[in-house]
Amino acid sequence: MQAAYSTSAIFDAFGEALRTADIEQCEKCLQQLFALQKQNRTPQQMVLSDADVIFSLCKRSLERIGAGLEDIGSSYQQWREVADEARFFEDCCALQKKLTRDTCRAVDSVLQSGTNIAVDAQNYIEAHYKEPITLKDIAAAVNANPSYLSRYFKQKTGMNIVDTITQKRMEAARRMLADGKLKIYEISAAIGIEDTTYFSHVFRKYSGMSPKAYQDLEAKNKD
Repeated sequence: MQAAYSTSAIFDAFGEALRTADIEQCEKCLQQLFALQKQNRTPQQMVLSDADVIFSLCKRSLERIGAGLEDIGSSYQQWREVADEARFFEDCCALQKKLTRDTCRAVDSVLQSGTNIAVDAQNYIEAHYKEPITLKDIAAAVNANPSYLSRYFKQKTGMNIVDTITQKRMEAARRMLADGKLKIYEISAAIGIEDTTYFSHVFRKYSGMSPKAYQDLEAKNKD
């Protein structure tokens, strides 16, 4: 008796289910695929080839949300090693199920709260940019994987996190330099940069002049 579905139709339905993190539908698609393989007595090499398609669909879904295999603790090399060692049909099935569940969890996380991660990160930067914060600090604050947050933040804002922090710091430095009440090393420390030489280097790159030159220019404009 011929199955009412084909592998291509199953793959299409599986990919669509991944988009919405519909784990129930994804697992249904996998069960259909496994049943079809059993019915057709699909050779092991072809079973592994189908598994690679599932892998590619999961990888593509992760990339669509700005994530990667490393965000679910996987990699192509790791996948190939485990897949090649899956001597039994059931082992290969279990491998695909795990990858699917991990992918759905990552996609669902973005669907549920991903739209707020970039905003939450921006709010954290706004509140803490005067401190020596790092990407790991921000990721911990918004409960996200650092590498994923970095990619997602740039995707949503057009700037990477380091540049965003630097921009906030330099804007604050310009205000303080224009005010003229603090010395340059005090301003550097006030915006979370302990090394005054490094501060001067970054400020020159950002403003086109040294902090002292900028401060003198602002003082002259006030006269």
